[in-house]
Amino acid sequence: MHFRQADPGPRPTPLGLAVVVALALAAYAAARAQAHHAGPAALLPEVDAPPDTALAQRLARAEARWEARGPSSYVLRYQVSCFCPPKPVIRVTVRGGIVSVLEEGGVVGDLPRPLTAGLTVPQLFGEVRRQLADTGWTVFAEFDSTLGHPLTVSGSSRTVADIGSGIRVLSLEPVAD
Repeated sequence: MHFRQADPGPRPTPLGLAVVVALALAAYAAARAQAHHAGPAALLPEVDAPPDTALAQRLARAEARWEARGPSSYVLRYQVSCFCPPKPVIRVTVRGGIVSVLEEGGVVGDLPRPLTAGLTVPQLFGEVRRQLADTGWTVFAEFDSTLGHPLTVSGSSRTVADIGSGIRVLSLEPVAD
C-alpha cells in the first residue's frame, strides 16, 4: 500500500519572511515606545492584586464565629486533593483538648505531612492565613455560615500550572467531652 505525502502548500519566500520579521520588530518597537511613556512598570507582566483582603476579612469573621459558637469537642472529616492520586479521608477527633487522627482507608503517600497529620479547625484557619501570606499563591476558602469553620481551603501557584492543593471538609460533628 502506498501513501502519498500531502502537499505542504506554498513555501514562504525570503521576501515574505523578511516582511513577517519586519512587522514583528515594528510591533515590538511600538510596544517598547508605549511602555517608555507609561513608565518602567508597564514592561512588567500583570499580576493579581495583593493578597485578597476580602478573604482575609471573611477569615477574621469566620474565626470570630468559631470562637463564639464552635464546639470544644468535635469530629472533623476532611479530604485533601492535589494534582495526584485520590487521598484518604482524614478523621480528626478533638475531645477534651486531646486530638486523635485516623485515616479512613488509603495511603497518604506523597502529600505534605502537615496536610494529613490531622488538622484541627484552628489549624485549618492557620492554613488559610499561611496561604494568604504567600503572594505566590491564589487562595480560595469558604466558611460555615453558622459555626465559622472552613469548608474549603485551596491554593494554587500563580506561576506553575500543576502545583496546588485543596482541603474539603466533609463533616464536622460536635461530640460530648
